[in-house]
Amino acid sequence: MALEPWPTNKWPEGVPREISGFNKPLFTVLDESAKKYPDQVYTIFNGATRTFFQVKNTADRVADFLVSRGIGKGDRVAIFLPNLPHYPAVYFGILKAGATCVTCNPLYTPPELNYQLKDAGAKAIFCMDHPLFYPTAVKSLQGTQVETVVICGVKSYLPRLKGLIGGLLGKIPKAERHEPGHFFFDDVVAAARPQAPSVQIAPDDDPAVVIYTGGTTGVPKGATLTHSNFVFNLMALNEWMRIPQETGGKPEKLRQGGFHCFLGALPFYHSFGQTIVMLWSCFTASSVVCIPDPRAGNPPFTGVLESIQKYKVTIYPGVPTMFVAVTNHPLREKFDLSSIQGCGSGGAPLPAGVAVQFEEKTGSIIFECYGLSETAPLATANPSNKEGRKFGSVGFPVSNTVVKILDADTGLKERTQGQDGEIAISGPQVMKGYWNNPGSNKEVFHEIDGRRFFLS
Repeated sequence: MALEPWPTNKWPEGVPREISGFNKPLFTVLDESAKKYPDQVYTIFNGATRTFFQVKNTADRVADFLVSRGIGKGDRVAIFLPNLPHYPAVYFGILKAGATCVTCNPLYTPPELNYQLKDAGAKAIFCMDHPLFYPTAVKSLQGTQVETVVICGVKSYLPRLKGLIGGLLGKIPKAERHEPGHFFFDDVVAAARPQAPSVQIAPDDDPAVVIYTGGTTGVPKGATLTHSNFVFNLMALNEWMRIPQETGGKPEKLRQGGFHCFLGALPFYHSFGQTIVMLWSCFTASSVVCIPDPRAGNPPFTGVLESIQKYKVTIYPGVPTMFVAVTNHPLREKFDLSSIQGCGSGGAPLPAGVAVQFEEKTGSIIFECYGLSETAPLATANPSNKEGRKFGSVGFPVSNTVVKILDADTGLKERTQGQDGEIAISGPQVMKGYWNNPGSNKEVFHEIDGRRFFLS
């Protein structure tokens, strides 16, 4: 069904109203970047780097290991990790095995994680070797289907000298003890074959990721997102963001193959950080600086400023508090932040004053977006230029997307301009449904004019 053109001349120049070609497995994003740019750096962590070839090689080995453990299509595997360089390899490895990722908040308590593992029916979990995270994972296993636990240590992902000295001084975090029968990530990778199994994926139907959401308003629900949901999101985002990438240059889509470096401070377990940072950097064959704790440093957030300067970060996705943290940081003037070119803001309204201050200090452009975990997450966005954007607005529905405002009581009657209502979204990014929750699915999906709408 063709989309009607927007009755405005502010639709971003060059952005197509409709795109195609997104019905393919999500892991092909990594495969394609590794094929075109094998030696390009993908992850950066404390100065240590991993190329796209290395990440793909590790992902293939993770997939081979999972299959050897009897895990494949139709199974779920949990990722209980902060923003470590292991994350993309584990994530894509699970997908390459044909299984579904269940991304978990690393700050969960044992009861919270236990609920998620039970509800998703996870058969395996990847967790960090850490005095807090690993014991939490162990305590959460009771009554679950988890039979495979993989412990991810950071020593081998640090620069060699830093890893050696840190190990000798006992400064590298690790759990006090490990349960028998649990696997270490480095051993898994070393023993597995660098060959992912051949799996048949139906991109529009097969779930790639289950992201739990809504815990503040009730029992968390697992938003089940397909491979196509994510690939569409990446393609739409890549078409939408057009910025000058050199002094005096014209706005254009992000150049690929090492032209950009993303700040990886948003958590990868969440749809915002997962898609806009970890996956989009992969899609564009760019680097991503993995930052497990953006509050690190003295005063807090100093580590982020150091990373921006050291690695010349160009793309800064964040929530409003992250932009406030930069503009109000007492040491801001000591750091060169001029490398930043484009910033996407979401999660909450961005005060215009904060945006203006941030742009004045960095020379960048901030544009606000709107979305949810249920839309993987991008649904609407402001134009990525100062002339077209509008503060206090979430912008336009992105390509292939229809947004309506419906009455909140029935979710059926469309409201007129100026009336309050509930946002309803239809497009290729809308989730398949909530995991194992037919009651909620019946409430949030309505068909209007032949289109399937999600009621937010």
